[in-house]
Amino acid sequence: MSNFEISIIIPVFNASLSLSKCIQSIKSQTFSEPFETIFVDDRSTDNSFELIKREKLKNSSFFQLKKNFGPAYARNYALSKASGKYVFFLDADDELEANVLFLLHEKAKEKNYDLVFSDKKRVENKINQNENNYFFKLDRSFNKKEILEEIKNRFYDPLYIGGLIGITGRLVKRSVLVENNLRFVDSLRFLEDDTFSYDLLSSINSAYYIKKQLYTYNILPNIETGISIGIMYNLSIENYKLVKNHIENSIHKLGGRKNEIKIIGNQALIYLLIKTLISFSRSLILGKIDYKKGLEIRKNFISNIIEDKEIYKIIQNYKASKDESYLIPKAIMWRSKFLLSISSMMRAKKILKMRRKNLIKK
Repeated sequence: MSNFEISIIIPVFNASLSLSKCIQSIKSQTFSEPFETIFVDDRSTDNSFELIKREKLKNSSFFQLKKNFGPAYARNYALSKASGKYVFFLDADDELEANVLFLLHEKAKEKNYDLVFSDKKRVENKINQNENNYFFKLDRSFNKKEILEEIKNRFYDPLYIGGLIGITGRLVKRSVLVENNLRFVDSLRFLEDDTFSYDLLSSINSAYYIKKQLYTYNILPNIETGISIGIMYNLSIENYKLVKNHIENSIHKLGGRKNEIKIIGNQALIYLLIKTLISFSRSLILGKIDYKKGLEIRKNFISNIIEDKEIYKIIQNYKASKDESYLIPKAIMWRSKFLLSISSMMRAKKILKMRRKNLIKK
């Protein structure tokens, strides 16, 4: 039987520039109960693995995969080694406030919550783009009905940057994962975290939000990360339809009405395709992926979107938000590759500008 209260899971890929700060933030935790840290190096090409071993973090274990499989596989591998009562997901580029484990754990134990989470800082060039910006007005709990509403509303909000849906910075009962056989989808290199989150949220009974920025998401321009690498891999339309199925199954498990399941699933499919186009364009602008190669991959992805018959049928009923670019869904509807390419890049630049000026109030 494990003596660990929490298992921190960290997939690592070429994170040598940020890994020391990440590990230092773990060493600084005020949490007094025993916890373990599990690093899984996804075959980094820098010295990340050597750095992990050199840090000699207490109660840590580290594994190196035989080849680069992606963060979904790395997290699954770590989960197979975890023994804590709770699991906490952390990315190697990010950092923790010293009291995050203590506060999340205290709240989880208070009323036996299955999941506890907080807000995040979003830091680029030492500036927090989420300064005084919180997802909810007050600390609050979520029951199954409220969780369902959060999932449904997510696909009508193009500026969604936090909240209930996500993986990192969450404290989760490991028993929920074990009893429901929850794992990340290995084949997904992008949206694998959100897909897992939908499966998880449909398997819990309660969640709690703490209105504090206890997790720091670091934006590292001109540096390849797991996300920027993942976005270059296997942007198959079939993968998005797979994610759509997970969303529909989650809504069904949470008691969603039969007539709304397909509607939300279709809305989600278009929403996520648009999200990917914007994220891809943003990675190009930030220099996180090779520009020439990235343009070619994005060009093929756009062609696949435009030429897919199911997407063309679904886009006719897509409910665009007033907060999103009206040109992107129109370009899909009109089957204009040129307009879709231009409008995606324009939207990516606008989102970057809004975030840097802290204009996204969510």
